[in-house]
Amino acid sequence: MAFNSASNIQSVVMKEDGFGQMGFYILAVLYLFMGIGSVVSTAIINKLGSRYCFIIGGLGNVQWILSTILAAEQKSRIFKTDGTIEKPSKYITAALYVSTMINGFTVGVLWACANNFVARCASETNKGFAFSYFWSFYMCSQILGNLIAAFTLGKFSQQIYFLVMGVIALLGTLTFVFLSEPENHKSSDSPETKQNEGLDIEMRQEPQHSFMDDVKSVIELLQNKRMRMLLPQLCWTGISIAVYTGLLVPTIVSTLPEATEQKQFQYSMITMVALGFGEIIGANIQGRIVDKFGTKITCIINVVYILISTMLVLNYLYVNKFTYFAFAMTFMWGFQDSSVSIHLNAILGFEFEGNSEPFSIDALIEAIMVFTFQVIQSFIISQKAHFYYITFVGFCGMSMTFCTYFFAFRPVKDIINNDNGDDLPLIEVRQQPTQDNQTNGLVKIQKQQIIQ
Repeated sequence: MAFNSASNIQSVVMKEDGFGQMGFYILAVLYLFMGIGSVVSTAIINKLGSRYCFIIGGLGNVQWILSTILAAEQKSRIFKTDGTIEKPSKYITAALYVSTMINGFTVGVLWACANNFVARCASETNKGFAFSYFWSFYMCSQILGNLIAAFTLGKFSQQIYFLVMGVIALLGTLTFVFLSEPENHKSSDSPETKQNEGLDIEMRQEPQHSFMDDVKSVIELLQNKRMRMLLPQLCWTGISIAVYTGLLVPTIVSTLPEATEQKQFQYSMITMVALGFGEIIGANIQGRIVDKFGTKITCIINVVYILISTMLVLNYLYVNKFTYFAFAMTFMWGFQDSSVSIHLNAILGFEFEGNSEPFSIDALIEAIMVFTFQVIQSFIISQKAHFYYITFVGFCGMSMTFCTYFFAFRPVKDIINNDNGDDLPLIEVRQQPTQDNQTNGLVKIQKQQIIQ
């Protein structure tokens, strides 16, 4: 909740505080280091387990949100009472970037861990529901976070807002202390798994994979031909995030030229609440579509969602006036964003045998695209440039998501039977040792090897 709200307003806050376009660069660096963190996320998850990865990721969010108070404190020093404007402190600027790097790295691990955790809680028959259930709770953060932001920024200073969000993030992080590891349902009903239970127990005694082996498994999967077919849709999820975190709020603010700074913040955050509702409703609808019609036909539905959301943004830019239509624009963008993400997570969680490697790649590609497009968006100033940019982005989104239609989907029976079609080592996330099970880590082998 705190992270999403702070991200949405980052580009506007930095500009208002005298840091110019630094908000875009902050978000770009955040996702760049998120990509770096995602590369080693599989190894870190295997080493530390889900609980500690969630806690570390949460603490990374806390320190980043609180560090933004430094930027707010600089505003009075940059904008002098006599009308002169000074440059921001180099030390404060450096501190903000360092804090962002730390947060980006930890969030890269956090996101791979979160998606992996959901996949391990789900099965082939309810994968759409599982990811939509998670996404619904996650995107409640957009609703509650933006409502808190609208109230706080409308009544109090930026410092109070970021302090409140920092405390909320810290309290949320503390709840991860009570997290337990889920059972893996992906192949629990497999005949081969039951038949080879004795062999599976023997495999528990195999040496654990090293840190570099886990990193190598991510790189190998990235080169896999089936994974390459998903790269376009992976890219789109990053572009979509770049648009709603870096461009939607400035677009709304630009249509409120006569409002005070506090009112601009308040109205834009209230409007972004609709994004959260769109994310939740889109996730639940898409989850049911995936479970009922399958992942292949859903590719075409994604194209329609992106077309509608793009047209709504273009219409708002054309009218260039703050109306209730702004809520429809943000709602539909959130709707398509969650729909594409749920569809993609269902594929990553059940079309590949690794538990965390696919989601590590998801975070990596997403981070690279957010970084790239946040930098591009920092140069988009005029209304005309916004219009052309959204047109280009919408065309890219429809093309990228349609490419997934040609992905080599596995038959459901093969997924249930754990039949692997990728020539890759199958590495399952190791759970943290307990008193009852000191070696509860498995190195999965391919079905053909089990039969032999």
